[in-house]
Amino acid sequence: KDCSGIRIEPATSLTGRLPVQIELSPPLLYWKERRRWMWHKKWCLPRLHVRVTQPGALQAVAAAGQRLLVMVTAGTLRDGHFGLADEGLSGECELPLDGGEVTFSSLLFQHTSFNCGNRPFHLVVTVIAASASAPLSAQTELQAIGAYCSSPIHVDARKRTKGERPEASADDVR
Repeated sequence: KDCSGIRIEPATSLTGRLPVQIELSPPLLYWKERRRWMWHKKWCLPRLHVRVTQPGALQAVAAAGQRLLVMVTAGTLRDGHFGLADEGLSGECELPLDGGEVTFSSLLFQHTSFNCGNRPFHLVVTVIAASASAPLSAQTELQAIGAYCSSPIHVDARKRTKGERPEASADDVR
């Protein structure tokens, strides 16, 4: 389901891989000693820019009478469960593609890894096709035509103590 609760069906009319470039600016923090990406819950996520890299794909969508939306979600993988458990993001998580591009800003994680069984989060960017003529509502048919998942991201809510990282400088928040 999308952010409004509208059910998203797998694509049937639009086939093939949708070439998409996704960029976080600035990048997430990488903690080299623990070999993991990390972020703090209170910080807005970096700007997330999504761009369809093949103009022909946009023309095919338009020719099919559809428009593209992009939805960003965050979740964790739970042992013994299929798929990603949605842990939520705050902010505007669903936007239309404009000229094949869209930028998300001011998104926040709603939970920490600690509160989710110490599991890392994954950001998922889903490209959705919807009818170009119909307004979005609970009756709108949406089709997922591409989904892209990030590497694991540890979401924290506190700064590491000097005892945990004696070599860190005072402004290093990891």
